Amino acid sequence: MGGTLLSVTTNPYTLTGLTANTEYDIYIQADCGNGDVSSWVGPISFTTSCATLSSFPFTETFEDASTTRSCWVNVQETGTANWTYGSGSSGGSISSAYNGNLNAVFVSSSGTRITKLVSPSMDLSSLTAPRVSFYYGQETWSPDQNELKLYYKDSPSGTWTEIWADASSVSSWTQATVTLPSHTATYQIAFEGINGYGRANVLDDVTVEESPACVEPTALTASNVAATTADFTWTAGGTETAWNFEYGANGYT
Repeated sequence: MGGTLLSVTTNPYTLTGLTANTEYDIYIQADCGNGDVSSWVGPISFTTSCATLSSFPFTETFEDASTTRSCWVNVQETGTANWTYGSGSSGGSISSAYNGNLNAVFVSSSGTRITKLVSPSMDLSSLTAPRVSFYYGQETWSPDQNELKLYYKDSPSGTWTEIWADASSVSSWTQATVTLPSHTATYQIAFEGINGYGRANVLDDVTVEESPACVEPTALTASNVAATTADFTWTAGGTETAWNFEYGANGYT
């Protein structure tokens, strides 16, 4: 497939109409008139930057088919480890992605490793009460434990502010939902993996969206399961004091 040929009469020249997050090759030749042209010089290869996300809800799946996965950037705070993409964790009970085939994975290794996985820039100015929800896990590898923190910054030159953290053992995919403060037109979030030689941190299905008026509960947990009774606890989504509770045999509709 050939490229697009342009006749250019200015130097420097600004090329417009490019597609975000796309690799390009450029060649150039001199046109001396009357059909006299030089040999081609090049290529010069470059990749356009990622576009600011402005359509919500937005979900990052971390699958190979994701058009935005390559826009997430590793920022190493301590050590040289990076977030990568695989299926499940480094052994243990989380052996596959929460959804699809792949999830983000941070390391399980000796030595201090701290790295942020930074999102593309997002324009949240049209949202009233934005939030981010995500599925994560970080199973202990006794006695060692990884940690996960969530940060935001509201401008490219701003500082990172921590808004959520979990240093406990999370041995199955668990959803967390966090309100995003100070939402602006140049907003980014970052998931910081902190290696403690526990099972690798895992992250999947990161969704940024407008908060609903009635927010769903989270952290539903069963305990004290006996022959005819079981106890349940959950975290309220807001200030509600009543819930609809439905149960049935496994697989019911």
